[in-house]
Amino acid sequence: MTTTLLSLSPQLLAGSASEWSLPFAKLIQQCLVTAKIEIETNGTDVTSLVKEARHKASIPWQAVMETVKSLVSVQEDRECSSFVLKYYVSTHLMLSLPPLLERGMAEEAAQIKDSVLGLLGAGFPQFLLETASRSSDLKIVCLCLQEVSVLCTENKTTTRVLKDKSDTSLLHLLSLVFNPKSRVQKAAYTVLEKLETSTDSGHILPLLQFFSKNKSEIVNNLDNFITILDREKVDSVACREMLNRCTMGQAKLFVKLAPLFRSLSSTKDAETIFKFGLECLDGDDDDAADAVKEIIIQFGEHLIDNLGNEKVWSFYSSCLSSKMMVTCSGLSKPVSHVMLNSLATSSTLTEKVTDKLQEKLLSSLVKFCLVDTTLEARNLMLIIPPGPTALLEQFKNIWGQEAFTGGRASGRGKFSLLYGSKDTSDEDLERWVQTCWLLEVVEKLVGQQGVEVKEQDWLVLTRPLFVLLRKVADMEVEEGTYKLSLLLGVLLQLLVLVPDSKLRQLETGHLDPELLVHCIRTSPSPDTRQTALQVLARCAVSNPDFILQNSITIFTFMGSHLLKVDSKHSFQVACQALEVIVPAIKTACQSPGRAHQLQATCLGVLTTFVDASLDIPAHRLTEFLVRLINCLGDSEHLWVAALLLVRKDKAGGERRVVELFTQLEVARGLEALLRLLVNTRSDGPHLRKMFGVKLERREDETNEKPDEWDLLRLRALQVVCQVLTASSFKRRVGEVVEEEEVGQMLNLLIEAAILTIQEYGTMDTPMPARLKRNLVTQSERVLEHSLSLLPPSIFLQLTSSLLSSTTASVRHRALEVVSSKLSPPTPLPIPSLPPLVSPLVTLALTEDQPHTQQLALLAVRQLAKLLPDPQNLIQAAEAFSCSFLGQLTNPKVLGAAVLSCGDILTCLGPLAVARVPDLVSWLCARLEGEEKGQSWTEKEVAVVHNSFLYCLQRLVETFVGFLHPLLPRLVALACRLTGSSPSTLGRAKLLLACLATTIPPHTTLSLSTQLLETVWSDAVSVPPFVNFVSDNCRRLERGQLSSVSKQFVELFTKALGYRSRPTSDLETVDQVEDSIISAFLSIALRLSLEDFMPVYQRLMSLHLVGTNTQLTTMFNLTNKVGAKLKSLFSFGVESSLLAVTNILKEERPAELVSACLGSLTTVLTYNKVEVITLVQYEQLVTTLLSPWLLSSPSLPPCLVQLATSTPDDTNWKYLHYQLLLGLRDTRATVRLAVLSVLTMCVTDRTDTYLPVLPDAVPFLQEILEDDDQTVETACREFIKHMESTFGQNIESYFV
Repeated sequence: MTTTLLSLSPQLLAGSASEWSLPFAKLIQQCLVTAKIEIETNGTDVTSLVKEARHKASIPWQAVMETVKSLVSVQEDRECSSFVLKYYVSTHLMLSLPPLLERGMAEEAAQIKDSVLGLLGAGFPQFLLETASRSSDLKIVCLCLQEVSVLCTENKTTTRVLKDKSDTSLLHLLSLVFNPKSRVQKAAYTVLEKLETSTDSGHILPLLQFFSKNKSEIVNNLDNFITILDREKVDSVACREMLNRCTMGQAKLFVKLAPLFRSLSSTKDAETIFKFGLECLDGDDDDAADAVKEIIIQFGEHLIDNLGNEKVWSFYSSCLSSKMMVTCSGLSKPVSHVMLNSLATSSTLTEKVTDKLQEKLLSSLVKFCLVDTTLEARNLMLIIPPGPTALLEQFKNIWGQEAFTGGRASGRGKFSLLYGSKDTSDEDLERWVQTCWLLEVVEKLVGQQGVEVKEQDWLVLTRPLFVLLRKVADMEVEEGTYKLSLLLGVLLQLLVLVPDSKLRQLETGHLDPELLVHCIRTSPSPDTRQTALQVLARCAVSNPDFILQNSITIFTFMGSHLLKVDSKHSFQVACQALEVIVPAIKTACQSPGRAHQLQATCLGVLTTFVDASLDIPAHRLTEFLVRLINCLGDSEHLWVAALLLVRKDKAGGERRVVELFTQLEVARGLEALLRLLVNTRSDGPHLRKMFGVKLERREDETNEKPDEWDLLRLRALQVVCQVLTASSFKRRVGEVVEEEEVGQMLNLLIEAAILTIQEYGTMDTPMPARLKRNLVTQSERVLEHSLSLLPPSIFLQLTSSLLSSTTASVRHRALEVVSSKLSPPTPLPIPSLPPLVSPLVTLALTEDQPHTQQLALLAVRQLAKLLPDPQNLIQAAEAFSCSFLGQLTNPKVLGAAVLSCGDILTCLGPLAVARVPDLVSWLCARLEGEEKGQSWTEKEVAVVHNSFLYCLQRLVETFVGFLHPLLPRLVALACRLTGSSPSTLGRAKLLLACLATTIPPHTTLSLSTQLLETVWSDAVSVPPFVNFVSDNCRRLERGQLSSVSKQFVELFTKALGYRSRPTSDLETVDQVEDSIISAFLSIALRLSLEDFMPVYQRLMSLHLVGTNTQLTTMFNLTNKVGAKLKSLFSFGVESSLLAVTNILKEERPAELVSACLGSLTTVLTYNKVEVITLVQYEQLVTTLLSPWLLSSPSLPPCLVQLATSTPDDTNWKYLHYQLLLGLRDTRATVRLAVLSVLTMCVTDRTDTYLPVLPDAVPFLQEILEDDDQTVETACREFIKHMESTFGQNIESYFV
């Protein structure tokens, strides 16, 4: 197909060369790049060539060359060709040369090259350089440069390149010098050096020499070119020659060579460059855009230097209005942005721009903002900031020269553009666009607040801005919101920038506070309202009278709108407004005749914000109130604010007040609390009016409904208590309490609290009794909490005097504070505490109020534990004697006194030995007498008894060696109280344990018989007593215990006879005996087994020949011992079995039988029956299966344990057979019991039971036909149990 097309090319090209030239050129390029070429062909006509191409799968070179010749011949005909077509055809043919050369077809490539040379003629070098400049293929570039290098040997070619200004070859060559590939650069330099040697170089020669001279640096790194230009000046004539060539439509070449032209600084050169830029602005291709970008970037300084030139200014203004997009750093930007950014980043712009040019630039940017309100334009104005006068002129240019010349900012002036209907035209919209842009510039400019900015007279703009603000205020919300916000923001910045001194000198007509109030009321935007408030605050400096007249309106807005929004910005605005408006109000009130107005206004402001406190976010309220009170004056208004808060917020007001006081200085807070106490004690019309209370007191004959002022008094006392007890406030007071001012305030506060107590205590004003009591109580608490804040030194001095006060409530509150201070860890210095002893003891002796007396006694007790020198307590020990204790009738006071006595004597140590026995004796007598004759409740008696017992315990722990005569009495008393009274059980046990650990064991054993006789009569006292002896003796080592074993055995032998005493309560006897045995074993089992065996045998022999009660005790003891020793009791197994056999030979009481069988069961649980003979075993079985014993409920478990512990088969068979005989007993309960025993035996023996099964079958067959249905059912269950245990059917045994 390709060969056919190539063969037809002469005819097709001849018919329509313009349509077929370019397709054939592309086809040839593609064929030579990709297809196989056959050089030698045999065919002469088209048919044979096509057949041969098909056969060899190649294209004949003959057909290719014929097509090339046809293309060249057609292109040479000027009538049917054009330069563009020639260029494109030549380009495609040139692109096919590298593939041919790579195939080794150099001759063929030369034919193609010659054809192109013939086609282009003298323009061939320019074509080659242009192709190399445009191509990205390194092979093409190097090939073209190589060919040009060959052509440059011809004189005619070099002359055309160097002298023909329309020839762009030199431009393309220089662009190749800047190619990033060093190979291309070196090839380009080869051509350039040949041009340099030409005699026709003319003006261009210096430029060529410049490039040749710096070849190595340029080839090494292209970035060096800028450095070279800075270092070495290029010939201006040569550069200008190159510039003229580049500006002849060669935009792309201009971009590459632009750095070369930076050295041209003349006005004519600038005109040439920027005129070329204007031409490029009209272009729509990428090369033109790149050229414009390079002109702006590379020649920015030229632009600034020549902005006054008409052509340069025309380029600048055309860039602003152009819609061309250029690419900078990979981003597409409007050319206007690039221009403005280039100017703004220039380092010399500020120095070179004159005032006139600055105004011209500002005017151009104001017009430009109608097209694009770009950030770059605003930044440019910030670099060359215009003054207030220039900005004012621009506002006048926009709105008219007479727009802002009215007498007042609120007047119409002489220009109707600013006033009239709310309808806005397109022109008006444009004016507002320009105005907003100017305002944004002013906002940024003033925001910089540089030294030069601050020194300028910005007040000239206040009148125009207020005039504009009035127009915006009448606009619709959607249209005017941004304008209003922007105007207010600029006004705020201007007024903040201006010093207060200048604001005070400003004429009233320049500002319009009424308009600001209108904006605050009507604007829907919170931010706008906040800004308007800030502007108004600055206006207050200039016009304080207006602020004074509208203060409530302003502050109502702040409280009800501004602070409701939980915004940090809103909060800061409100605080800043406060710090300006409140001082302005004070300034306005300083004029003559207005002094009374200040207090009322400040109170109104405070009330306004307190009323809005519930709507203000909690985390903002405290800080705002702190700032408000600091502005108003904390000493006069803090106490008022506190009372207003608790009156407004009944639930959380006290918490808010505490937070408020925590944020202020401690001295100021204490002063406010003092004022709160003092001012609320009185009742005057001015106070009632201040807090909104009715001026006339409520007249109520029944006194059931309280007056509002009295309730407010109570709230005041409560809030004082809350503040004084707050941990944060107390901590802050503790940090500065040593300061003189704080100490004075605390003293004054305590005095005020005492006077308040007296005032409310003696008040004769009619009010409900409960309210009056609460007033007094809260006043006492204020005193208490005030005292707790005092430092130790002042506290001790003041407390001593308060403890001797004639007012009972003062004494009581002082005592409470003393108690809290003495509680560990005490903050008071220990060496300073002794002076407290005397007043506390005196108060404890003389106080007539029981609760206060109790507190005084307990305070002495606390003090006794803290004092290091016991000599200081002698006074207290002498005062709190037994006679003093005997006079006390109040149980709580008596309990406190006894506790104090115990701790005081303990702390005194040896100094109190003489007083201890009397006190112990008195306490024992009172405990033994059980407070007879006293009308105390059970709870009160328990309190007194526990106090007594604690005191006794403390005294025993310390003075046990001096209480020997009283020990039996103490032990007996403690045992009785331990067992009798639940309310004193815990404390009595502790006393008994204390006695057990302090009394020597030999003393206890020597007194034990006497003590046993003492407690013998009271059953509940015996267990505590024997446990006491047990605990006491457990202190002994094993060797020591062996030496006294005779004594404690005698004691417990006697104690074990408790069952023999006459009594009707068998359950109590069992419990007491069980406790005796347990106590005995807890001691005896600490002996070695060799030492214990004779002790046990002795007790057995003593009781074995005794009565039934003694036998019961013996078997209960055996049961306990067997359970404790388990398999170690093997020494007593034989004696136990024989004893059971002998005892049960005859009928015995049920309790003895139960004890006997129970002990046997326990012993056999841990031991085998291996120590008795067959005869003895048969006697035991016969005895146990005696008819009178078969019905005992304790027998079945005993028989089961006997069968389990019988290892001998002979004995087992005998036992089994005797059990089977029991199945023939006439009593159904006995038969059932025997069946249950047999069931347990089968379970225990499993398959080993099978040998004796035949013996059981006859008896079971009889039982299967038993008259009692229950027995028959139990027998069948027994048979099933055997089958399940054996795992087989046993029916064959019953056949």
